Amino acid sequence: MDSERDAARAAAKLRRRVYQRQKQRQYRSRESSEVASLRALVAELEVQVDALTTELRANAPTELPWVDVASALRDEASLTTHKNKALKSQLEEYQDLVVVMTTWVTKHVPIQKAITASAYSWRNATLFANKESRKLGLDWITKHLYHNTERMLAHCGFESLYGTDRFDDFAIDMTDPEYFEYAWRHQAKHNAPFDATVAAFRAFVQHFVNGGVWSSGTGEALDPDIVNQVAAQITYTRIASSPRESINFVSREFATSTQCIFVCQNIPFDETQPLNDEQCNRRLWIVLDRVSEHVTHIRVLYINSHGFNQHGHFDMAREAAYWGCDVSSMPSEPDAWFKAFQARVHKVGQSFIAHNTSQMDLIFQQQRQQLQQYLPSSSSSQRTSS
Repeated sequence: MDSERDAARAAAKLRRRVYQRQKQRQYRSRESSEVASLRALVAELEVQVDALTTELRANAPTELPWVDVASALRDEASLTTHKNKALKSQLEEYQDLVVVMTTWVTKHVPIQKAITASAYSWRNATLFANKESRKLGLDWITKHLYHNTERMLAHCGFESLYGTDRFDDFAIDMTDPEYFEYAWRHQAKHNAPFDATVAAFRAFVQHFVNGGVWSSGTGEALDPDIVNQVAAQITYTRIASSPRESINFVSREFATSTQCIFVCQNIPFDETQPLNDEQCNRRLWIVLDRVSEHVTHIRVLYINSHGFNQHGHFDMAREAAYWGCDVSSMPSEPDAWFKAFQARVHKVGQSFIAHNTSQMDLIFQQQRQQLQQYLPSSSSSQRTSS
């Protein structure tokens, strides 16, 4: 029995040894396989690294020659120097502009007497030679007129937008016996579409500011390059109205879908233009309002001031001569003199109204003719309908 147990133990021990050897053999085989796989992966990755390194070297920027580096630095230094000079020049221009605009704001024409509280502050407009100040001045003057439109219309007795009264009158404000104001008022309902009416008055304003009232209508355009930088619908012209007077006229259009306002004013003192021997302030407002599809409300206000020159406003004798009166034949008695003067001014004023009314009628007539050219004739319409 003991021998059998010993034999069984020996057999079991042998089997364990054989199992352990097989297990170790399998482990070594797997380990060898894994090492071979890793070596193959290392070789593959080394190939990829070599390829990427070669590509990077091929695409890497080459070092610039020192002559190119020096040239680039020289160009950059030159550009910086030019920019610095330009900024200094611009700073000087702005400093000059501040001085000019400060002078422009504080400058005024000497007034020989106190102005009434109702007098408006843009009575005397000035433009200096500095280009930037001219742009600012033209913009401010026209906007000032625009923003005071309703106040001036109310001051001169215009009705509201829906007023039905039509009037076309010329009046003299003789409240101050030594300083007169002359005003033309026009109000009407026009049976035409708003856009067509605006186009017609745009043509009228162009005729007006180019001297159609005072001369052959060949006004000289001033500062077109500056004017174009201010706004699209603005003009500045010089008109020779007489041998002693030229008018520097600025005009501008302000429009919305329901209202269009044209404003005009002369610039009595422009540093780039010669001074006049005589002149007066002229201001014009044209207000067009859309009432309905085929009706437009029109309000026009044109104001002339008392005549003046660089020394001040005219005395009454020179004012009368300015209006074309024969001073030597006028009565000596004050009341009769004023009546004769008033009659002369009214005659000139009515002539002014008649001229502008006929000019507007002509423009509207031309507009209707142009419109009819685009409409089919009645006979062709009948043939088409039949």
